[in-house]
Amino acid sequence: MAGGEYLDNQIVGVYRDLQAYDPAANEWTMYPPMTTPRHGLVGGISGNRFYVVSGHMQSGNIYGDPIDSDETNAFDFAGK
Repeated sequence: MAGGEYLDNQIVGVYRDLQAYDPAANEWTMYPPMTTPRHGLVGGISGNRFYVVSGHMQSGNIYGDPIDSDETNAFDFAGK
């Protein structure tokens, strides 16, 4: 799980979280956060790396021009 957004009547925000779920152990592991908070991004695994590409840097509920990210991050899970 990478990034995300939260909306309610008082809070509008995007997140930098990076977590992985292990179904065998039924537990989540927190990893160091992404550099830029965003949601609606694309992710994929190649080898021991998880790549996170693009995304929106503001909630979908904010009016005006969208603020999109062209950032790409690679997280190395080797030895974790």
